[in-house]
Amino acid sequence: MIGWREKVAMGASALALAFGGAAGTASAGTVSAQGWNGHCYALSRTTTSFTGWCDGTGPQRYATKVYCTRGWYTATYSKWYGDRTGVYAACPSGQTRIDDDYAHNV
Repeated sequence: MIGWREKVAMGASALALAFGGAAGTASAGTVSAQGWNGHCYALSRTTTSFTGWCDGTGPQRYATKVYCTRGWYTATYSKWYGDRTGVYAACPSGQTRIDDDYAHNV
């Protein structure tokens, strides 16, 4: 079974391939994952953080992640699909958010 860290690493590799190595802005509301047919929405984006939520129903879980000037950082907690309170991920001090995304089924 693949853990969430491996999923994040695979997602980062896929993102790098899709954007030719340059990160763009994630399009919230269009993301879906295997075994889940909902959409994700942004609650807040700043120069250093991202908060978002995904609709649907549990027990599967989602988390947010941010791509900062020195790599990907994933939220330290996750929520069930459908929990609208959102998940927050932030860059370490001194780094800037370049992109953001969701980690699914974590």
